[in-house]
Amino acid sequence: MKFFKNSLNYIFIFLFSLTILIFITTINEYDAIWNYGFSYAFSKGQIPFKEFNSITPGLYSFLTSLGLLISKNNIIFLIEHSILITIAFHFLYKLYEDKAWLFLFFMCIYYFYAFTPTYNFLLLFFLIIVIYLERIKANDYLIGLFLGLLILTKHTVGIFLIIPSLIFYFNNKKKIFKRTIGILIPCSIFIIYLLLNNALLEFLNLCFFGLLDFGKNNGDYKIFYLVGTSILLILNLLYIRKNKDDILGYYILFFSLIMPPIFSYYHFSYYLVAFSLLLINKININKKLIKDFSIISSLMFFLIYNRAIPSDCKFLKLNNFNFSYVSVYKEHKIVDSNNLYKKYKKKGNVKILSSINPIITAINNDETDYFLVFLNGNFGYNGIEEMNKKIKKFKKTYFIIDVKEYESVKKYGGGQYAVEIVDYIIKNSKLIEKTEEFKVFLYGGSKNYE
Repeated sequence: MKFFKNSLNYIFIFLFSLTILIFITTINEYDAIWNYGFSYAFSKGQIPFKEFNSITPGLYSFLTSLGLLISKNNIIFLIEHSILITIAFHFLYKLYEDKAWLFLFFMCIYYFYAFTPTYNFLLLFFLIIVIYLERIKANDYLIGLFLGLLILTKHTVGIFLIIPSLIFYFNNKKKIFKRTIGILIPCSIFIIYLLLNNALLEFLNLCFFGLLDFGKNNGDYKIFYLVGTSILLILNLLYIRKNKDDILGYYILFFSLIMPPIFSYYHFSYYLVAFSLLLINKININKKLIKDFSIISSLMFFLIYNRAIPSDCKFLKLNNFNFSYVSVYKEHKIVDSNNLYKKYKKKGNVKILSSINPIITAINNDETDYFLVFLNGNFGYNGIEEMNKKIKKFKKTYFIIDVKEYESVKKYGGGQYAVEIVDYIIKNSKLIEKTEEFKVFLYGGSKNYE
């Protein structure tokens, strides 16, 4: 009976997560599209860092690329992510039983942004597993292994999640040694992979040296999220003060490093969900009441937020994106871009400088490149200049430029779109076509427009 009950719980979590991922359009743009693009590139056998511009070690992309080996369709990507959400709930349920339903409530409370399929969720996923392993006093080699996987998910946060172990077990050399060995196992395999593919220098450039460019160009301090983060940090520190022997508080504290340098609704939603684990751990309300409240409120959130979805949304029904639920405007933009891409691909090399680049690439089953994520800070150290140097070497190339993304950042600032690279292209190219959403420039060819 208990097995049947738990199975129903997991089936509900999985189906609810998949429904959110399909129909809530706002969480399947930008970061979700780019992460699909990374997974797509892995599934095509492309080498990260060397052939496309990932700025994390890429474990999430590798894992989700496995399903894409069967089919590149985006529904596979969403199913894989729903499975991760369900497994995360499973580990929390094993620890807290019905109190774990608060995890779902906090996933939903902020416009479902915590459902966004990116490496940030995998970071939260592995954190939950580590917390579970700490609670059951699991083998230190195993805990170290998952700490290593945290580093390979998002190194800028994962490496700091080692600190709680150092704080609690600094004097226990045996435990520290075992955890260190566990950490080194996945990290060593990753380094060997980079060496075998001659991609170590590119990895260091994009994921370490390039962080200087990323922080310089992408700092975004929206006051609401900065204040919200500060409040959660204060509460987190109070939790640690009152529960000095509980390593959970320290893990959540260092997970807060997911926020800088971009204090946005998206990053804040993940920190809020992680912070909820402190509440789940301490709250003493009736478990059945928590479960009923969480399920009912989560369904209500879906009904409420669903009203914000444009009434003209429909499935895209293009190759590999048959289950992409988009507005008519977004569909028009994708179709327009795809038509331009196919038109100029017949004439020469084509590059799409738009957030929808991964979609167009996957629709046409093409390989991707350093234009996959066309954002400041995603090109390595001194990235703008280096990308312009690469472009200088191009021969006949058609650049399809997203006019609205370019002009929005150009006019208002604050965005990550790499306007300086576009400025160089515009200055040294010839405008040959213009649509409502895009401008097409010819660089090089019979004449190099410099």
